Amino acid sequence: MKHLSLLIFLLVSLTSCLQRDQTLQDLEFGGQGIGNNNLNNGVSSVDSFEKTLYVITSDKCVGCHTAQYPQHANSDVKKAHDQLTSGGFVDLENPADSLIVSFVGLSNHNCWSGSCAADAAEIQAAIQKWADELAANNIDNTNNNTNCDEPMIMVNDPVLSFQNTLHGLVTNRCATCHSDMSPKFANSEVQVAYDVLIGAGDVIANLDNPEDSRLVKRLREDQHNCWTFDCEESAVEMENAITQWANLNADKIPNPACN
Repeated sequence: MKHLSLLIFLLVSLTSCLQRDQTLQDLEFGGQGIGNNNLNNGVSSVDSFEKTLYVITSDKCVGCHTAQYPQHANSDVKKAHDQLTSGGFVDLENPADSLIVSFVGLSNHNCWSGSCAADAAEIQAAIQKWADELAANNIDNTNNNTNCDEPMIMVNDPVLSFQNTLHGLVTNRCATCHSDMSPKFANSEVQVAYDVLIGAGDVIANLDNPEDSRLVKRLREDQHNCWTFDCEESAVEMENAITQWANLNADKIPNPACN
């Protein structure tokens, strides 16, 4: 009886050891292991992104896109990676179709070399290199992110939309003072003027309710530097420009990453 009890104890101990070894093997080499999502040969999609596209975005886009969506220049590499992949801004199967490429190449958004086409080609090449490395390491980046940050994404570049609507009016009518005087919403540099307006929230230009914009009220209520005999006409023109900008920003499509 004593020997039988000892035998049972040894069998239970051996089984426990085998189960523990299998669990450790699963954690280290696959199965349902922790931290094994899209990882092969010690390389992940985030690693590939950091060595390719992030080299560009962390240098050329850091002025706005460390905190402004999409945060593809954020100092947290994984966050920058996830913002692009979950937001539908990169197409790893067809890099040329990436929104981040068209924003620069077609919308001329914040080009840095003097040639938007060259800058777009540099971004596309980086995305292609990223995709090639994923393929070489058998990493499937499909649905890499479970979080869908933006179910709808803009069709139009918001800065270009501002340039084509309100910016032309304010640089024509308000630049004498507000090109260099705060708030610099009439600065000749589109990005500078855009950042001033966006940074003020909905105070200076209210895209949800254009009639409540400070730009409109200063004309309509305070008769501040109206350019027409009737300040109401100037206020209506300003309100219409803000409305046109808001309408372009409101033009959105479903985010393919959220399907």
